[in-house]
Amino acid sequence: MLLGGCFADIDHAELVHCATAQVVWDGSGPRGGEVSAAVGDMGLHAVYGLFGEGLYRTGDPSRHGAGGFFGQGRWSPLASNRDDHRLERWIDFGLEAGLGGGLVHTVRLEGIGRSWIGGWLELGAGLARGPTLMIEVRSVSYQGYQGYQESFDSATVVSLGLSFMSRRASQGNEVLGAWL
Repeated sequence: MLLGGCFADIDHAELVHCATAQVVWDGSGPRGGEVSAAVGDMGLHAVYGLFGEGLYRTGDPSRHGAGGFFGQGRWSPLASNRDDHRLERWIDFGLEAGLGGGLVHTVRLEGIGRSWIGGWLELGAGLARGPTLMIEVRSVSYQGYQGYQESFDSATVVSLGLSFMSRRASQGNEVLGAWL
């Protein structure tokens, strides 16, 4: 994913800012939600956010409330090396991977870690600034920090959200600033 930025054209980059709210589903129905903010350039995006969801533990029929923070990286093949970024205002897609941590309430509060890999699709109205529909499919893995034998359910999840996207041509000196 990070190699995608090595092939990006710095002279024709587009700076992207995004705020998203999403609902997350698994095979059992609604699982939780996320809010996030992203910044990116040259097809690489850094995403930071908060999550809240219900998790199952092996052998336990009850969902347990969990929440925390996460960070992820996204790569867009369409935005990596293009002179014209109008297509990404209508449709954009790519790969993502992330890590997060937080707390889950079972019989007490426990620490939990989560990691994932997946893909994303963004559908817009062709505007440089405005709302977009964000769809993600991820394989998520969870691990409790308390050393229990029973792990939390790992799952394939689908999320659907509304984003507010802002895109504009960037100057070469803004590329590193976008990541800070």
